Amino acid sequence: ASSQRPSQVPTSSSSAPSLSIQPSFRPSASPSSKPSNIPSNEPTECADDPDWKSGNGSNAIFSGLSCETIGDSTFWCEALDREEYKNFGKLVSQACCTCGGSKLSS
Repeated sequence: ASSQRPSQVPTSSSSAPSLSIQPSFRPSASPSSKPSNIPSNEPTECADDPDWKSGNGSNAIFSGLSCETIGDSTFWCEALDREEYKNFGKLVSQACCTCGGSKLSS
């Protein structure tokens, strides 16, 4: 019985890409359109945007809060995730790890 495994070497008659069981060691030019279903072996650490502070919205108490000030309180995520508190082009949900945003680093 013959085994049907992906080829390790391209053939000249191939016109379409084939699947590979080996990871690529070169970064691609653009992000993948389909994220991996396999979790990474190492955790990814989240890093808040250090420059972000909530903008001057209708409630002065909510203005000028940083991700550090928000800490782990998800209350602020809902309260500040409005255009009126957008600052530096970002909502809290784009800037702070607690709210699902941020810059990610490995």
